[in-house]
Amino acid sequence: NLVKVKAIDGVTLVRSGNVKITIDKVGKIVNVSGGGCPDVPYLNLKLKGENILKIPEEDTPKNLGYTLCAYTLNKAFEKAKTIALEGTK
Repeated sequence: NLVKVKAIDGVTLVRSGNVKITIDKVGKIVNVSGGGCPDVPYLNLKLKGENILKIPEEDTPKNLGYTLCAYTLNKAFEKAKTIALEGTK
């Protein structure tokens, strides 16, 4: 499995490959990092501070980025979204 999940101090870190997305308990994106691709800092700027449950499809990593990092980040994004949805139940 390419996606790994770890809960640390009230946040959930979801890693896919070498990129990571971190969300808090209500689904707010705290950080996006890793990968070494040129679009990761841009993705961090676009996504950080947003609630993962309220991000429209056109603003997901797979639609904002253009590298393998954006693709793998989207895998982590989808898993993090599932985790946030489960937390609202």
